[in-house]
Amino acid sequence: MKSSHAILRWGFSSWLAVGIAGILITPVLYLFSNGFGEQGEVTFSTVSWLLANGNPLYVGPDSAERYSLQHGPIVYFVVGYIMKAFGPSYLTAKVATVGALMLSIAFSWLLFRKRLSRVDSVCLLGLEAWLFMHWPYTYLIRPDALMLLCVTAGLYFVEALQKRSQLIIVIALLLGLMINLKIHGFIYFLPILYLVYRSFGARTVAVIGGLSILLAVVPFLSPYVSLTNYLFWLSGSINHGIMVGRIVAKILLVAAIVILPVAVGKLCGINLRSFYLSHRPLLLVVFVATVLPSIIGSKVGSGTNHLIPLIPTFMYLYMLFIGYVRQKQASWQPSAVSPGARYLSVALITLIVVIVTIGGINPQKRMVEKIKASGGETIIQDLRRLEADYAGCTLAIGYGEKDSMLYSNITPLPVFHGSPYLIDMVALGDMAGSGVTIPAATAQKLNDGAIRVWLIPRGEKPFAYYLFNGSFRDNFLNHYQMAGKTKYFDVWVYRSMDRAKLNSNQAF
Repeated sequence: MKSSHAILRWGFSSWLAVGIAGILITPVLYLFSNGFGEQGEVTFSTVSWLLANGNPLYVGPDSAERYSLQHGPIVYFVVGYIMKAFGPSYLTAKVATVGALMLSIAFSWLLFRKRLSRVDSVCLLGLEAWLFMHWPYTYLIRPDALMLLCVTAGLYFVEALQKRSQLIIVIALLLGLMINLKIHGFIYFLPILYLVYRSFGARTVAVIGGLSILLAVVPFLSPYVSLTNYLFWLSGSINHGIMVGRIVAKILLVAAIVILPVAVGKLCGINLRSFYLSHRPLLLVVFVATVLPSIIGSKVGSGTNHLIPLIPTFMYLYMLFIGYVRQKQASWQPSAVSPGARYLSVALITLIVVIVTIGGINPQKRMVEKIKASGGETIIQDLRRLEADYAGCTLAIGYGEKDSMLYSNITPLPVFHGSPYLIDMVALGDMAGSGVTIPAATAQKLNDGAIRVWLIPRGEKPFAYYLFNGSFRDNFLNHYQMAGKTKYFDVWVYRSMDRAKLNSNQAF
């Protein structure tokens, strides 16, 4: 019996260690890679750099530039001004969100240690790490990583700060950031606000709410951040529609998170009803904070990443549950449970651990594969040669017939080097889903040669992707001609470019 317990303990310890190591190692590999994990990062990194250099964050509906999304401005300010301070690169674009994940893990550890022993804290941190591994979004250049940090820090400071004035300032700041990252970000903070209410009353919550709204508005005081245009793009997302299948996926994941402590509690002989009654108001608030984002985050193009900011809250409940188990001096005693309940509980625990493990390994495995297949230096060197050949000309990575991360990965580089940004694939897709078409001003930019050189994926028809209509493609072909080919690109140049320069720069 002792040997079997030792093997079980060793296996569980190894599982926890792998989870913690995985959530630390993969983001670091990603941080130092020449590429991104998904298309949205291309938009966030590029537009963040534009904002830091005095370009509008939210363009008007009839503007020629097509790069604005419906997310709040804070993520762009954070990413953009880090690049402004240290120079634009893959590394400086990613450091804010990778750092946010690492800080979230640190705040989680500090939170757990407020109430739990070192061993219990390690166990809870390991489980949280495995859950974080379900989503590379926890460290990609998106609002998710910063939202995760705000919630984790909020839960820690609710436990750590005893002075009302300090708590008001900190929680209002974090809540203001949440609202600014995503307009519905306040929903994730409902459990935290309840904890504040429980300790300091409704007046304190009202003060925090008022201050957070004021703080959320501050970034819109910038001349480069239009509140009117932001609301326009935000309202367009309503037309994207809700996909029931995406809600089901979230329900299944939340169910696994909820069933695990229930099954463990059963094996420990815990009165689960007593725990529920002790924390019923908090559990009801968590339920509301889970359901609403699950619905809002189930529009076309969304995924279970909308659950990411809820993971720290679930871990907070786990922390309370572990404390309750220790208080009742309960221990692992499956022999005291009826055989049917024992077998069912063990089966559920095993199934959930397997699901959590597979669900954590697969996304990180895909991310590592993306890092390896990002193209490395070869496509970047190709781009650098073309930028040198066409020095002094505005240059952009264009679109062909397919959506390829190989080319998307390098889309920001010409913008980092001073070229304008006219069309972003993710923004264009969102706009199409909202019923917003490409305006005449965008075509006029082609007519005027605002971008002198377009690099189209080699062998593909220019702008043949479904988001571009035939008239847009025809207009491009009327004003641009192919000037050469490289290993990765077909080089299309503005027809009115100086002939001598054009001939000297051909790169077949």
